[in-house]
Parts: sequence; structure tokens; C-alpha cells
Amino acid sequence: MEKEIRLNPLIFCFLLSVLSLLLLLILILACSILPFNVGILTYLTLPTFIALFLVPKLIELFYKRKIEIVKQKKYTVRPIFSIGIFLLLLTCYWFFLQDKFENGDDFLLLVFHYLIVSLGEEYMYRDLMLNSLRSSYSVYVSVILSSILFAFIGHLNESIMINLVVRFPLGLILGWIASKTNSITYPIIIHTLYNLIVS
Repeated sequence: MEKEIRLNPLIFCFLLSVLSLLLLLILILACSILPFNVGILTYLTLPTFIALFLVPKLIELFYKRKIEIVKQKKYTVRPIFSIGIFLLLLTCYWFFLQDKFENGDDFLLLVFHYLIVSLGEEYMYRDLMLNSLRSSYSVYVSVILSSILFAFIGHLNESIMINLVVRFPLGLILGWIASKTNSITYPIIIHTLYNLIVS
């Protein structure tokens, strides 16, 4: 009889975070040496989608037996309401900051890019990792651990002080919202708006 080996959720999350970061860097470097001019969608958005969403999703599906992931079946967030709030806030953002953009296409491209970035990071840190950690730790400890990984591994190229003062608390807030709503819809919206505001 084969004994099944299970990965410790914290080790799994750390390795996944490092793997995704390395893959993202490799993909961005590969896009940067292309012999033709590539736009933001090819240079940043596509590598982000692959490294932070697609590969973690494939790893989750492939290793589902090796890692225990707590999945909540009940979703309390109404997507239509969430999308409505997002569109309203996006309209306000556009109204107050439209002079930052030469045309509407630049704005839509930026929104799409940050939406993909937020989707990838929220899926990886607030869905896959948070739920994996919850199989061995309390919700509070899981939120703290996933926030540490988000701030200090996921944003390794940024200032440690900024990660400590801004990204770690943001990770705590987004993790708390994800655990309370059993959904990453609100964290994706908040994260996208945050990225738009600070860009």
C-alpha cells in the first residue's frame, strides 16, 4: 500500500509564491527580448495572468490530493451588486483623473491590466493559499500568513518598508474580507481600485 505524502500548507504556499514570482520574472524577461514592440498586454498582463492565475490553478488541480484545501461552498456576495459598485467607482475615478490619460483606450487598457493583476493575486493569495492554510491553521493565522506571503514574497522587488506599512495591512484587509464573504469578488474589486489609485 502506498503512503500518500501531504505537503505542509505553509510550505506549499511559500513554494507556490516563490515559483509564481520566478515564473513572472522569466516571462517578463522573455517578452522584453522579443524583436518587436509589445504593448502592456503582452509585456505585463499576459505574464501576470499565466504566473499568478493559470499556473497556480493548474497546480491546484494537479496536486489536489497532496494538499488539503478548504473550499467554502456558500457564496454570500452578489456578483451583480459588486460589479455595479465597481463600475460606479470606476466612473468616479475616470471623472476625477481623466486628464491623466490621453484617450479612453489608455484608461480601459490600464483597468483591464489591473483587473487581471488583481484577479491573479487575489486568486493565489486570498483563495488558493488562504484556503490551503485554513486546513491547518485558524482563520486569523491563515489571513496573517497569506498576507505576509503577499506583501514580502509577492512584492519582493518593492521596498520592505512600503510592504510592511502598505501591502501587509492591505493583505490583512483583503484576507479578512475574503474569509468573511467566502468569495474573492470584493477583494478583486478593492485591489483593482487600489492599484488604479496608486498608479
